[in-house]
Amino acid sequence: MKTYNILVVIVAIVIAIGLAYMAADGSPQLGGVTVGNEYNSTSTIHTAIIGNQLVREGWGSLGSVTVTGAGTSGYSLYDATSTDFSTNPKRATSTALLATIPASLAAGTYTFDVTYTDGLFVYYDVVGTAPTSTITFR
Repeated sequence: MKTYNILVVIVAIVIAIGLAYMAADGSPQLGGVTVGNEYNSTSTIHTAIIGNQLVREGWGSLGSVTVTGAGTSGYSLYDATSTDFSTNPKRATSTALLATIPASLAAGTYTFDVTYTDGLFVYYDVVGTAPTSTITFR
């Protein structure tokens, strides 16, 4: 009877360890990105341009831009929080430029994987409509 009780305790411990392991990581990994490192996204304005946009303030990474429809105007992505570059006198405007999406760009995904420190700011050209696109960032 004593051997039977010890065996029941050992089986219970093994089951408890198995359940704890499954509860700790119950979701399968479907890609190469760990939880917390996935990209977020935002859609650009695809009608008449109504203004510039701060996508995210603080440091991060510009992943890609997926263009699904061409526009008559383009936009630029900056490492900034506004168009007033005098707020960071240590950086020239040219070094704040992360990417430029020109007018009539062919549909596709354009990968950048570039970091920014101040923020991700979209600066639209003055006239026309921006390409229909999605910006990924983290």
